[in-house]
Amino acid sequence: MLVPANFIKDLKQQILQSRYAVAKIANAEMLRLYFTIGELVETAFQNNKWGAKVLEDISSKLQQELPGLRGFSGKNISKMRSFYNVWKDEYAICSSLTSKLEKGENRISSSLTTELRDIDLKAFLSVSFSQHLEIITKIKEEKAG
Repeated sequence: MLVPANFIKDLKQQILQSRYAVAKIANAEMLRLYFTIGELVETAFQNNKWGAKVLEDISSKLQQELPGLRGFSGKNISKMRSFYNVWKDEYAICSSLTSKLEKGENRISSSLTTELRDIDLKAFLSVSFSQHLEIITKIKEEKAG
């Protein structure tokens, strides 16, 4: 029995669409994780007056707790901290605005509020972590120069 080429093409399209959707979800979750880790590390640095060398210790201890863990070297944890520090104010502004709108502090409908939050979040999450790091590098270069 011959399987029509269009049928295979349709299956292929579904597979590719699902793979793309999964990649977007995974990217969004990784960005949330990196932002949260950056926040936790930054808070710990502020509260404990740690120096940069502690990042390698954090990395080593994470490796002990989660053998085979990749992507959490001291250098990468430092990048997560930078990621958090660059975007925390923007995130706070968006969260504050959304919170005020949701509490009815003006007359914009809650469905519009959700749409605004989703648009901002979708745009932010559509950019990969490595692209965010490139943006951070460019910002630092512009401030220095």
